[in-house]
Amino acid sequence: IIYSKIRPALRKVWKAEFPGICSADMYPIRLSKKIIDPRYFTFLCLSESFSGFMIATSMRVAMPKVNRDDFHECHFIIPSITEQKVIAHYLDTKTAQIDRKIDLLTQKAQRYEELKRSLINETVTRGLDKSVPMKDSAIEWIGEIPEHWEIFPIRTVIENRIEKNTENTEDEYLSLVAGIGVIPYAEKGNVGNKKPENLEKCKMVYPGDFVLNSMNFGIGSFGISRFKGVCSSVYIVMKPKCIKSGEFLYRIFQIKPFQIYISSFGKGIMEIRMAIKWSDLKNIHIPVPPLSEQQAIARYLDTKTAQIDQIIQTINTQIEKLKELRKTLINDVVTGKIKVA
Repeated sequence: IIYSKIRPALRKVWKAEFPGICSADMYPIRLSKKIIDPRYFTFLCLSESFSGFMIATSMRVAMPKVNRDDFHECHFIIPSITEQKVIAHYLDTKTAQIDRKIDLLTQKAQRYEELKRSLINETVTRGLDKSVPMKDSAIEWIGEIPEHWEIFPIRTVIENRIEKNTENTEDEYLSLVAGIGVIPYAEKGNVGNKKPENLEKCKMVYPGDFVLNSMNFGIGSFGISRFKGVCSSVYIVMKPKCIKSGEFLYRIFQIKPFQIYISSFGKGIMEIRMAIKWSDLKNIHIPVPPLSEQQAIARYLDTKTAQIDQIIQTINTQIEKLKELRKTLINDVVTGKIKVA
């Protein structure tokens, strides 16, 4: 059995099916098969009771890590080898059924995510009226656009905000979270970059500004700010020339072909950390419908994507409940709360 000693809350346990080597962050455990069934022991390691003990002992150090001596000294009660096999078979069957339901729901959520991406792509490049004449945009990632639309560089709809918090008058530090957008740092939790002690060099952000992480835009680190505050100097803060221009540009940045295209302007040694500068970004051409259509498109996508997001959230809630059911089932069976033999 391979047991990960790093962050035991993740419950990384695996029954090896072939010989090999493993990371030093893993404990390879050889069992006496006359005393304990490997599959039963795997479920035991996955149980809430076992994991809870390991989590408690691992918190003695800064990085949660299971000590080998603590692992060796962990005591537990086991049934007979015959009953262990019955329990393991029961849990194999039941968890497989739950896993199948989780897999189907995950696929369903992914289909809705794809539907949302397709809807955004179709709407911001084709518009809402499918009957209007089309023309070639002469830009590969865009393709055809409505005949009355224009192609303009980004700088025509939005401008770079370079204002700094030089007087140190603003203390609301804002962060970008991929897939979520701009949020107060206090809501982000203990993940990602830390809040600097001195905010004087931070950029000012106002409600309605479009904020982009110049190094993480490819994974969705951008959004419209609903807050006044300051942000990291590596962010690009853009002020829309018309309020809905920022909302429309936000939707363009959600299009995968556009993300791939602007990534070609990025500079850096890591593909996933390519940084883009305003000097390059401002000259990238995008489709620009009349302002009234930008507003209509933004409203339409706000409504439709909110509906899809609600469906996805409902599916994800069902998935979380099934995962919790799986954990509870394993724990209750291996600790004898549910009799199966």
